[in-house]
Amino acid sequence: TSHSTSKKRLLLEMAPTLAEIKTLVASGPKSTSLPQLEAYLDAQTSGSVPYEADAVRYLVKTYQLFPGTMNESKVAYACMLALLEGYPSTDILALSYMIPIAVQKTEPCATVLECASQL
Repeated sequence: TSHSTSKKRLLLEMAPTLAEIKTLVASGPKSTSLPQLEAYLDAQTSGSVPYEADAVRYLVKTYQLFPGTMNESKVAYACMLALLEGYPSTDILALSYMIPIAVQKTEPCATVLECASQL
């Protein structure tokens, strides 16, 4: 539909490029990187850009290092993207080690991780 196409286009315009994300990853975790990382996650979730495991892991790692900034719905989206990457990818396992247990036990993250455990 034209609405979903325009939404994807908007997300793509707002999201940083893959090169910019790689520069952020190389520079080390900073809470100031979160808006760009979250915008890139949104673009990946909408299908505007391809899945990039390093970007997803880096976002969750940044949340881990700056727990007051954690967005639980973004964590769930990150897990869903990693889960969709499928077998034999270990992305979902890597993320599960970075997500606090309290977040893992709340919805929607709990359901996504339960699905992953069933694979």
